[in-house]
Amino acid sequence: MFKSKEDRLLFISVAGALLFAVTGLVWGLSANSRMIFFDGVYSFISVILSLMTFLAARYVKKRDDRNFPYGKLMIEPFVILIKYAVITVLILLAGIFAVSDLAAGGRDVALGSALAYSVLSTVACFGYVFYIRFKNREAITNFVRAEMNQWLMDGYLSLGVFAGFIGAVLLQGTGLDALVPFVDPILVLIVSLLLLKVPLVYMYRSFREIIGMSDTDETAGRVKAVVQKMERQYKMKESFTRISRAGSGIYIDIDFVITASCSAASVREQDKLREILSAELKEITGDPWLTVTFTADRKWAL
Repeated sequence: MFKSKEDRLLFISVAGALLFAVTGLVWGLSANSRMIFFDGVYSFISVILSLMTFLAARYVKKRDDRNFPYGKLMIEPFVILIKYAVITVLILLAGIFAVSDLAAGGRDVALGSALAYSVLSTVACFGYVFYIRFKNREAITNFVRAEMNQWLMDGYLSLGVFAGFIGAVLLQGTGLDALVPFVDPILVLIVSLLLLKVPLVYMYRSFREIIGMSDTDETAGRVKAVVQKMERQYKMKESFTRISRAGSGIYIDIDFVITASCSAASVREQDKLREILSAELKEITGDPWLTVTFTADRKWAL
């Protein structure tokens, strides 16, 4: 049924999100908890997003060199950008509803039922994250990482709910009962503010990849170090390295400016250098889309 571990993990995410969507919506209405209802809505949206991720992952793997001569890697950051954009909107709406509930005097919640749900949700969400990080670490792709972050955010959401409702239970009978109705909307507001950073960071990363901005992480530094080593070894005049990411892939474009006296002046030597570069860069980046050109005129390398 599944062609890879990635497909299996994404399918589990879709099925789990569907289960929690139904559970959260029904439970939230019965307990009169906006927090639990928000969790259910979040899970329902997650079903759609996870299904989109699952289908996109399968589509990217299908070769279509005629229509996609440079591969389909750019689909990954585009899908992930949409995914986190929807999550951002959902978090912002939850925060707005929380402020509205606070202004209206809070919400009376069935605390026992809310506590039971928060325990179940917390265990399930962190269980999925644990399953990926420690049991399927080798299968973590950009798509799987997006799903894992989605469950991780939901896990923190549920943990915050649990802590808040425990606090509400402790407030009962202490003379501070009037504060109990405010616990649910305050929880929604706090969790919304805390979670907002994650989708914004990944949206920024995906946007950088879509517009082809240069990669500046540690991997890029190691790639440039290899190129500079080759430049010195073969006595090149200079070199230019351009690196960008697209999802799980990386594009590397290298231009060497050569002279007649350098060690890679012939086509045969240039091909030999390409082989050496390819082997060394694969150890750093996996399987990059590598382009290596040689020119005696600097203007063609700029």
